[in-house]
Amino acid sequence: MKTTRLLAFLAIALTSIALPSCDKEDETDNRTYIIVNWIRDFRTCQTALQFCLTLEGMDKRLADQFPLELDQAITAPTAKRDGSVEMNMSIPIEKLSGQAYMLFFEEEDFWVEEAFALSEITMEQAYKNSGLNYAGQIVEVAPGFYPIDRDLPGDPSTKTRIKITITIGDGKVTIKITWD
Repeated sequence: MKTTRLLAFLAIALTSIALPSCDKEDETDNRTYIIVNWIRDFRTCQTALQFCLTLEGMDKRLADQFPLELDQAITAPTAKRDGSVEMNMSIPIEKLSGQAYMLFFEEEDFWVEEAFALSEITMEQAYKNSGLNYAGQIVEVAPGFYPIDRDLPGDPSTKTRIKITITIGDGKVTIKITWD
């Protein structure tokens, strides 16, 4: 009788132990994410032909379930060894407003009206996501026009998504747009 109880207890105990997932993405993706809001002013998130960052520090589970609105994308910012921060994101073309479509497909430059710096939270995320030590580094962008680099070969009518890469460093912002 004691052996039966002991076996039952062991079975219950073993089933309650959380075993690590075999899914490689779960094991390796402990990055944190942010929302990039296009056609928003960086400082106020009001309508403008720029972008702002919100909901910093989301984990993968929340990021995967977050209901994106028009002109929004999710990215895991990463810090580069040269001190710049890079954000890669993908957006379905049907989730672009007319203004965002114009910015990504027609405008030659991206205008930054006022200087801005990435928040400390975003900087910490970028360094953590890259496995680098964060020691209070700041990345700022000076006012000015910055070219939009496009590599969009082929027939656009057959494409459904674009990939946007933002790199911020050395006082400037670089935006590259490709098909995803």
